[in-house]
Amino acid sequence: FSPPFFNSSSTSSSSFKSRSRGNGDGFNIQEKKIDTNGDGLFSSSKNNNNKDNNKENEENLRALEEIFLEEESQSSVSADPLDLQFLGLQSSLGGASSSCKFQFEIASWRETRLFFALHPECRHLDKCESELPSQTTLSKQVFDSGGGGGSSVDSRDEKNEMIIKHSTYVKRFDEDLRYAHMATIAKMKDERMILLYQAAPAAKKDVGGSDGGGGDDGNGGGDGGDATYYEYKLATEGLQDQHIEYTQSKDLEGKRWTPPVKLPIYNDAAVWSPVVHIDNNQVYVFYSESTGCKKAIPCKPPQCPKGEVCEVDSHAEMCHHTPKSLWVPGGDIKYIKSIGDPAENKWTKAVTILSQDEGGGIPKVIANSLIVMKKTGHWVLPYWREQQNAIEDGTCTRKPEFKGSSGPDCRWNKRSRCMTGAQPFSGVLVSENRGKTWQPRGQITQSNTSLIEGSIAELNDGRIIQVFRTRVGCLYKSYSKDEGKSWTEPEPMPVPNPNSKVFLMRLEPNGELLLAFNNMKNQYRSRRGATKCRACRTHLHVAISRDGDGNEWETIARLEDEIGYEAPRIHYPYMAQKDASSVLVAYTRFYLGKRKGLTSLDQGVKVAEIDLKSIV
Repeated sequence: FSPPFFNSSSTSSSSFKSRSRGNGDGFNIQEKKIDTNGDGLFSSSKNNNNKDNNKENEENLRALEEIFLEEESQSSVSADPLDLQFLGLQSSLGGASSSCKFQFEIASWRETRLFFALHPECRHLDKCESELPSQTTLSKQVFDSGGGGGSSVDSRDEKNEMIIKHSTYVKRFDEDLRYAHMATIAKMKDERMILLYQAAPAAKKDVGGSDGGGGDDGNGGGDGGDATYYEYKLATEGLQDQHIEYTQSKDLEGKRWTPPVKLPIYNDAAVWSPVVHIDNNQVYVFYSESTGCKKAIPCKPPQCPKGEVCEVDSHAEMCHHTPKSLWVPGGDIKYIKSIGDPAENKWTKAVTILSQDEGGGIPKVIANSLIVMKKTGHWVLPYWREQQNAIEDGTCTRKPEFKGSSGPDCRWNKRSRCMTGAQPFSGVLVSENRGKTWQPRGQITQSNTSLIEGSIAELNDGRIIQVFRTRVGCLYKSYSKDEGKSWTEPEPMPVPNPNSKVFLMRLEPNGELLLAFNNMKNQYRSRRGATKCRACRTHLHVAISRDGDGNEWETIARLEDEIGYEAPRIHYPYMAQKDASSVLVAYTRFYLGKRKGLTSLDQGVKVAEIDLKSIV
């Protein structure tokens, strides 16, 4: 076949036609997409005489010619043929984001170049790397966590062992607690560390029969079920009793920790993502609290052909998530602060600094550290607005497995207090008086992807850099020169991201940037085989940038690299500088796979110490 925006008489196009599988591969090219307004949204146009577009078409044609020449230089039967259907190249282009779905991490050079030639609107992804390389000799570590209690390493590199001084569990999952996540860590005035995380007890599920009318938690009264027999559900977030726990190190190295204590927050719903900040000798804990909105799913999920994504009918009924109705992330952003020694567990009442109702009514969320600007002393805290499918607590209570109607007001996409239609974006909260009052600044968006869980650092020239988790396979970044009032257009970084949180920090005293991240793009697959690591988040690495802008990065340490069918989640890092040559990294590890997820002791919140003497 010949794409309609290329010269159909070219030799290269005819060569490609002879090698393609025609209509048998399900791959059809629509007309070219053109960004007519400069807003990143693309509309179709078959005929356009604009000189710039003609020039772009010529560049596309040259790119295709290179691919075809490369094809012709190979044997007539390629051992690695073009397989665009397997790689997920969309035949139906429904917008910039949907047209850029492609498995770059396992595509060949020819397949990747063909993709960008046919989809110029996706060239922002050309900067995404499958993995950030290292200029040091750091071998990947493969961890075997089955049945052991600790991680045994199959292969290590001596240099990496010297950089990672220790790795310690702060809290392991147990029978009472099956969820601990979103760790935050900071150094206190006495040089010891304090660490907090969100936690929840095991969500139990009746496996003997239907939940019946046993209440919202699904723990009793099942019709025909054995209410005494339960299995532990895998790590679950958004439960009613989700809370925050904290612990303090017993030593300066972060190897030994006090037993965790529940933070005395008097909340009515789930609390999320603590962020700790030390001001003199007082500990501030920022967090968000859900406000009235719980996760929603269609009562009758749409029936989709295998491998396709179907839209939910706008008139479809909504139901609460099961087996428990779960709170959506975020809501009101609040803080409490310590009274005296944190070990006494005495704290002030919570203060709300940004409510869900402000700005159109949409949950607000935080995840990464506050910074103090060197020149002004102003506090800057990154946050974002996120709208998930949600329904108001106490409404639409029918569960999907029950018959009957959930009510006329429980319709998908119906505007409500929990689905206001307010725009999601990222920004910062700024306090010019050390936390007394706050103002939101900035509205950072990108048409190709969501930008969430931003992490910020101050550069040597006084600008702020913010990096974001995305859905497109690599991090994005934006800069502000006025403490968050305005931001540059977000741009991709040559650092992979599997849609997972990262952490960025400035190293003192020289201002190098340190980044903890998952050094992978998406699912871990074999070249043409089955998924090796479905839904994995692994290759948790640390990289450094010395160029003053965060443009160039070098991997300096590998924390964990486990892969496997049990879908290890080794992710959500948070860092604190201990001294000029040492950094502590807190992170979570657990399994989504049922076998290890329900039994392995190698799950929980960990802290690793990185020695920077040979690095900075």
